[in-house]
Parts: sequence; C-alpha cells; structure tokens
Amino acid sequence: MKETIPEQTGQIHEPEKFNFPEIEAIKEDMVSLCLQMKEAIDEGRYSILVSDEVGGRIPTLILRKIIKQIHPEKELRTLFVASGQGSKLPDYRSTKEYNKLREYLSVTVNDYVLLVTQFIYSGATVQKLASALRDAGHGLRGLDIATTNSWGWEKADLEKGIITSKDGDESYRRGRWATPQPIAADNFFIGRTSGKSTDEMEKRHNRLTGVSKEREYSPSPVLYEKAMEKYGKDMNFYSDDELKEIFGIEEGDSAEIIFTKKWETPENMRRYEDVRSKPLSDEEKVQLRSDIIKAREDVDTLAGFVLDTIYGYGQNVAK
Repeated sequence: MKETIPEQTGQIHEPEKFNFPEIEAIKEDMVSLCLQMKEAIDEGRYSILVSDEVGGRIPTLILRKIIKQIHPEKELRTLFVASGQGSKLPDYRSTKEYNKLREYLSVTVNDYVLLVTQFIYSGATVQKLASALRDAGHGLRGLDIATTNSWGWEKADLEKGIITSKDGDESYRRGRWATPQPIAADNFFIGRTSGKSTDEMEKRHNRLTGVSKEREYSPSPVLYEKAMEKYGKDMNFYSDDELKEIFGIEEGDSAEIIFTKKWETPENMRRYEDVRSKPLSDEEKVQLRSDIIKAREDVDTLAGFVLDTIYGYGQNVAK
C-alpha cells in the first residue's frame, strides 16, 4: 500500500539540540544541497518528491518541510519507493517486477519530479529509478536528482552516465570499454562529494525512520517492526555497545583478535542468532517508537536550521 504524508499545521517542535547525532551530522550537507536548489525551491518547481528508501526518507522529509514553508498552499505529493543496494531494484529487463515498479510510480507527463537519495555509491539505483520514472510518466515534465552525499561522484561524472559493475566486468572480459548508461535527469544537486557525514545514518536509518525493505523486491517499504517479525532483528538494530556485549569484544582488543576470535566465530554467531531471533519485547517496541518520534523532531529541527541559514527564518514551520 502506498504511503501518504498527512497535511498538518501547527508549530514546529524546537528542542534545544538534536536527539540523534546521526541526523545532526547531515545538517551542513542539507544547507549546501538547498543552497544549490534555492532557485528550484523558490519557483515551486516540483509537484512530487520521490524518496529512494530507506536512506532517502529523512532528507526527503526535510526538503518537504522546507518547500511547504516556502509554498504552504502548494500540493506536494510524496512517494516512498523501496530501492537501494539490497532490494534488487528491477529494470526494463525484468518485465514482471519492472511493471510492478512502474505502476507504483504514480507520476504523469505533467509532473516535475525531485528524486531524493541519501547517498550515491555506484549510481545504479538512481539510474534505474530515473529511467522508471521517465517511463511511468511518459517522459515527465522534468526530473531532478538530489543527494546529500555522492561519495566522490562529481556532477559532471553523473551527467556523463554510469558504468555498472556488471557492464564493467563484461567489458573487461571482452577487452573493450563499456558504454556509460545515461541517468535521465535534468539536474543533479549534491550536498557533499566526500566525507563520512552519512556513515552513521546508514547504520541507523531503519531504526530512525521505522521502515525497512522486503527481502523479495517490492516497491513499497515495510514497517521495520513487521520486517523484524518476519526476518528477525538486523545487526543495525543494536548499538555498538550491545554488539560488543553479544560478541564479547573488550576494550583494547586488536583488530586481529576481533575478526579471528570474536567476530562471526561459530559460537558467537550462534549467540547472535539466538538474540536476533527473539521477538521484540514490549520495552524494545516502546523504545523503537520513541526513536521514530524523536527522529521526526530532528527532521523539524534540521528543516528549521536550513530555513534560518538560507532564508533567515525557521520558526513556525508547518508540519
């Protein structure tokens, strides 16, 4: 089922500080991103935001709040699409799954889409999503891509297109250069091209957003609690301290000791499987839901910070 963002009004929650350093870590990236996008935001360019789930959700929600503050009366649809490295995002060669994705992408020829992702590794995910969006929208009125971090990709590189690992391997075997696959975007906006500002967010985004992805491809995200009921807890559910306790890692252990005698040894992996396979306790459920609420507070705070920095105001941001 497609997820919708309810329109709300009222005062933004303004805690004195961020609840999660993982979200605070991207604030400079978001300012840089929005400065580049200022013309597009000011003119009300976008009719729909598409989040590359799960990592794209928090940047998407921040951008949505900023745009709605500048254009409070504007209809701004928001679509969350499960994609990314582990979800086997289909392309046109996978007919059944690709048609499922196209149907889910409810865009039209009149839409100008902003596709939002947290980071770009190989570029394959945004390349596939951009192509599917163009296909579903019969070309679209326009499509821009925004990322908080591009991991070394410069805008000029993305404009030239990407070479997937599969194409690269094939070209190596044949002894000839692979042809770059174009990314069907009108504009690329990059918050940061290097650095580790998104590293911790990557580990925690399921917990902070409350959503995850199915093991078998589905374009619709699934509630994190439901995913854990089906598959057990993933490693990122636990804090570093909890993982150290599970695997018996002690202060001062060398990398050799950790990886040869503690990490993923049969005994410790059995212990980890016993822990992760247990159903969520009531206490864990309460904590998880509290984390989601606090993360939404941080979204409000970061949106306000960007508005203060770029426009000189951030108070009274409509939720």
